[in-house]
Amino acid sequence: MHEASHILVVDDDEGTCKLVERILLKQGYRVTTTTNPLEVERLVLTQDFKLIILGLIMPVLDGNAILQRLAARGDKTLVIVMSGNLPRLLPTTQVVATLSKPFQVAQVTGLVKQFA
Repeated sequence: MHEASHILVVDDDEGTCKLVERILLKQGYRVTTTTNPLEVERLVLTQDFKLIILGLIMPVLDGNAILQRLAARGDKTLVIVMSGNLPRLLPTTQVVATLSKPFQVAQVTGLVKQFA
C-alpha cells in the first residue's frame, strides 16, 4: 500500500522540492527532501526509500554522479529523474522514468503510483 512508501526528493531548487513534497503528501506518501546532493548517500543508507525523485542538473554533484555512486554501493532503489534537460542522462537500470520540468501534478502522481 502506498501510504507506507517513503520517497526521497532531491533537487537543488528548494521550490521544486517543496512542490513535489506537497503533491506526494496529499497522496499519502511519506516524503524526505534535500537540496544538497551530497546528503543522498547518507539518507539512502540510513532510511528505507521505495523511490527517489532525483534532479539531474545540480551543482557540486549532478544526478548522473549520484546514480553512479548509488549503483557502486549496490543500491537498487528505483529512481525517477526530473530535469528540464534530459538528454544528459546516463543509462542505468535504476532509472524507471523521467519527468520533464515544468511538470503537471498528474504526471508526478501517475509516475509515483506506478513505481512506489
